[in-house]
Amino acid sequence: VAATEASWSSELADVVTHAVELASPGPGGEGAKARWIAIFVARYGGRERLTLQAVGDRYGITRERVRQIGDAIVAALKAQPMALPALDRLFAAAERVMPMSIHEADEQLRRFLGEGAGLAAALHFAEDMGVAAPISLRAHRARTNEGYRPVTIVDRALDAATWVSSALAYARRVRALEVGPDY
Repeated sequence: VAATEASWSSELADVVTHAVELASPGPGGEGAKARWIAIFVARYGGRERLTLQAVGDRYGITRERVRQIGDAIVAALKAQPMALPALDRLFAAAERVMPMSIHEADEQLRRFLGEGAGLAAALHFAEDMGVAAPISLRAHRARTNEGYRPVTIVDRALDAATWVSSALAYARRVRALEVGPDY
């Protein structure tokens, strides 16, 4: 896939495949390499980053082994200068649509994310890689007709005091949709 057309999920699979070749200590044979790739992609390639325990349960290994595999791949990725154009395009597109809930963002950014991928997992990958993201996730409680519910909002990566205006703008938009434009 050309770098300018790649989605985040395809770019992640490509860079992880390359990193597994460079990982030290690395997996043994081809079957072990494929397993390492699948474990890493399971952790970072879904809608949300899976816990070490969830990935370990899926692959029949301990969470410590999942952490060791992830750390080896991250170290191999950090050791090589690399560009992540699909991740950069994803974050730039997310900046244009925020603030909004993570679920809305995943829907609007689907073509940048690729099949089964989510913005939350991509942000966790960037954080673990030490890549500064221009966006962040903020956990809030939104009042609805059914009471309060937790909402994760995608917002600019600003200091803690500036998220309030974005949260209020999002809450006003949600409230207006629930009660109508005359609110």
